[in-house]
Amino acid sequence: MPDRRFTVHDARKANGCPTKFKSKEYSGIYESKAPSSAAMKALTQLCRAKKTKGQCTLFLTMREITQGNNKKANGEPKLYHYRVKREKLSKPLELKGRVIEYKNVCKSVKSLPKKEKDCKKSAGKKRSSKKKKA
Repeated sequence: MPDRRFTVHDARKANGCPTKFKSKEYSGIYESKAPSSAAMKALTQLCRAKKTKGQCTLFLTMREITQGNNKKANGEPKLYHYRVKREKLSKPLELKGRVIEYKNVCKSVKSLPKKEKDCKKSAGKKRSSKKKKA
């Protein structure tokens, strides 16, 4: 069976709050045989973009975009919901010259968690507004 194509339809934090990853620049196209492995690839990409060290947990909704295979009978897109968690290994593995520090765990869920009342976005990295004069 050839690889199928998926993209991130929705990404939420563990408490149900939406993430900043809803923008198209982070969604990407992930090719794999199963939507769960595409969700694990997306988690790796999103945790790298966020520069998260150690554990990272997100609820992801993957949308199939494979040509001719991407819609249900009623015309709606196929959506797959997952709780994907990245865990740090106690001892890093070394394979073919690469060091693997993390393991992804993917669990299928029926739906995404409900949004909490007080979802706040972080202000981001504090940056100095003063410019150095040469």
